Amino acid sequence: MQYYTAIAIEDVLNIKGLDPNGRSQVPCPKYILIPVIISDSPTKPIIERILSETGKSIEVLENEEYPGVQYDVRTDEKAKAIVASPHGQAVAWFLIQHKDQFGVHEMKTVKMYYELSHWNLWFELGPVEHGAKKRDVPSLHHMNQKRRVDLEGELRPMLAEVV
Repeated sequence: MQYYTAIAIEDVLNIKGLDPNGRSQVPCPKYILIPVIISDSPTKPIIERILSETGKSIEVLENEEYPGVQYDVRTDEKAKAIVASPHGQAVAWFLIQHKDQFGVHEMKTVKMYYELSHWNLWFELGPVEHGAKKRDVPSLHHMNQKRRVDLEGELRPMLAEVV
C-alpha cells in the first residue's frame, strides 16, 4: 500500500511533533494507491462483478476511460463493495489505527483502473464533513477488544472438543 499526501514543503518544515492538545501534526494522506492487485486476490472477483454489472470491459477501462472509473463511497454500492474487499478493509484499518494522529477521516471516493495487465485501486481520503451523518468510528482499543471476544467465541467450541 502506498499513500500520498499533498502538502507544501513549508508545512513539512512547520511540523514540530505534537500540538498543545497532544495530537500529532502529521497530516493524513489525501490518497492511498494500491497498485498491482494480484490475480488470485479476493478483490479481483468483486471488481469483475462491478464491471459485468456496469457492462464495461477491461479494454474500455484501459483505453477509453483511462484512468478508470471513480465511485463515491457514501452513495454508490459499487464503492461500498470495494471498501468491503480485503484491500478496502486495509485502508479502513489504516484510518482506524491512525485516528489519534490524523483525526477522524473517511474514504471519499475509490477509483479502479486497469493498467499494464493489473488492477489498481486509488482511494481518496478526507476528514468527515461537519453536518454529515456522523458514524461511530471505533477506536483501535475497541476493535482489539471486539476481535478478542470474537476469537474467544470461535475458539471455545474447538477447545471443548480438544479437552
